[in-house]
Amino acid sequence: MLRSHIARCVVSAALAVQLGDTAFAQNTQIGPEIESRTSEAEAADDVLPHAAAEEKDRKYILAPVPIVDPTIGNGLSLAGLVTYAAEEDPDSAAKERRSTIALAIAYTNTDSWMAGGGLKLYLDQDRYRVGLAAGYANMNLKWYGTSPDSPFFDNPIDFRTRGGLVDGDVQRKVAKNFYLGLAARYIRPTASTKIPIDVLPELKATFNLTGIGLISEYDTRDNTWYPASGSLGTAKLLGYLEALGSDREFGTLDATFAVYRRIADPLVVAGQARVATVGDNTPFFMLSTVNLRGFPRGQYMNETVTQIQAELRWEAWRRIGAVFFGGTGIATRSLDEWGSADRAYGYGAGVRYRISEVDKMNVGFDVASGSTNDFTVYFRIGEAF
Repeated sequence: MLRSHIARCVVSAALAVQLGDTAFAQNTQIGPEIESRTSEAEAADDVLPHAAAEEKDRKYILAPVPIVDPTIGNGLSLAGLVTYAAEEDPDSAAKERRSTIALAIAYTNTDSWMAGGGLKLYLDQDRYRVGLAAGYANMNLKWYGTSPDSPFFDNPIDFRTRGGLVDGDVQRKVAKNFYLGLAARYIRPTASTKIPIDVLPELKATFNLTGIGLISEYDTRDNTWYPASGSLGTAKLLGYLEALGSDREFGTLDATFAVYRRIADPLVVAGQARVATVGDNTPFFMLSTVNLRGFPRGQYMNETVTQIQAELRWEAWRRIGAVFFGGTGIATRSLDEWGSADRAYGYGAGVRYRISEVDKMNVGFDVASGSTNDFTVYFRIGEAF
């Protein structure tokens, strides 16, 4: 999914600055997916305009996706994907993994744009997993401060970040359904802002940020595009070190755990918990941020974030589906402030259309509201998590 798991194959050239990176991911999720092929699915997919061609078990998809997002504005992204069957894993509940290669470009009315590519490969009967994403972005965003009490919360400051990103990881299966490996990320962003006082000049800074660390996954999902059973746990720990050429030394940790259950033939319940934290000396644009639907991303950010969210997914009729979702989260300096912090929340509903039966890949349109009482709209490829 190009959200949920961009290292799982997706594109997001939004620097890895937590604001832009996930904002793009929410609108153009691209990832490797699983589903046994049937002759009926093949016949149905062949007549769809988005499916350019299919041969030797490869699936080619070209998907224009509108962007309507409170963080980066309104515009259009164009994603091209190639998926193909990987070698079967005899120990996996899902007997077919599909590797994915993707390219994407996007532009919005805030003069934000991004271009990049990514891949997620399942190798040697899923004994190894390789993820890579690279791209360049120019994003115009807003700074809301680090708490609802901040003077910038209702009057955010505009800022721009631009630069390149390379993010990769290699994992090896070390136990049944459990993977462990190395991850690395290089970012060269330039962040600038103009304080809204005429006599003050534009503030501008360029960073070289290089991080290396560990990544792990626990994966029992039956399908990675549209899981209906199983669970997925992920954790990524990176240290940005001067010895690696980084201008600043700090650490980041982001960990999630999601479960999926089919409660009736057309109904699937999904839930996810997340904890993210960063160390001292972290640049402001890489602070942890609550990433629920219902308010602009970046409105709730600080050193530590905890959040939970859940969805009811309804396979309503043929390729048509619906989603009902909600979640809450807290951004604080530390877990000690958890009990007294203001809670962010978001909720809403959406529709889904299955563009590939082979991959169980959906495109979606979500409408949400939340803490700020404004309505927000999201288009996406794939599910939120």
